[in-house]
Amino acid sequence: MSDTSMSLIQHLDELRKILIKIIIAVLLGTIVSFALFEAVLWRIINAPIMGIERDIIMIQYGVTEVFVARIKLSLLAGFIITSPFTAYQAWSFILPALYANERKYIYMIAPASAMLFAAGVVFGYYVVLPIALNFFTAQLPIIAGYPTTLAFSQYVSFVVVFLLPFGLIFQLPLGIAFLARMGIVDYKFFQTKRKYAILIIFIVAALLTPPDLISQILMAAPVLVLYEISILIAWLIGKKRVKRMEAEAAEEEGVDKDDIS
Repeated sequence: MSDTSMSLIQHLDELRKILIKIIIAVLLGTIVSFALFEAVLWRIINAPIMGIERDIIMIQYGVTEVFVARIKLSLLAGFIITSPFTAYQAWSFILPALYANERKYIYMIAPASAMLFAAGVVFGYYVVLPIALNFFTAQLPIIAGYPTTLAFSQYVSFVVVFLLPFGLIFQLPLGIAFLARMGIVDYKFFQTKRKYAILIIFIVAALLTPPDLISQILMAAPVLVLYEISILIAWLIGKKRVKRMEAEAAEEEGVDKDDIS
């Protein structure tokens, strides 16, 4: 077997091990959330729907519906509380591809990645979710004298599916900053590819959100803002990188002149 094939197999095996670690960590986080934080999670999940303008009553259609909803809610909490470990494992997969002097950035990127994931979920929860809920519940028919009823399990599923992608898309500035810091790309690349980025962002938003235009726009809009922020970050990093290279070149030139003299 060739060295290339062996290297690919080793990378796939390493990826498998990392995925197993992440799955185990998320499962443990889910179990802890289910066992210890259920009351808090109930208050958190009910707050957005209680704050809308319509009179809403949650109902249970099946015997296991509430139990399944609790599992889904605990799974979301498990993702959030294990995000530091998950981020470290995900970024460590590319660690062997870096030079020794570049590996130190992983230890800064992993906690930053976890904080961005949490920030994305919080942003989705406090800013975007209330707008989405008010819009969707406003489309429900009104029957005089009767409150609007919603299936609790479906509501929890909507919230979980709605919030998790926000944690993922908030990784965009970090990923671009990392690529710019490694010198793989610069801000000009992202500027010239902006129209393709917009198309890809809307496609990804359509895949990650519930199948409606409003959810897709609510997700795509902040990602577009993050993309522009990422271009600015890449420009700042590239500027510092050029100054550092110029300083190193000047220092080497000074050393050469000393050698000649």
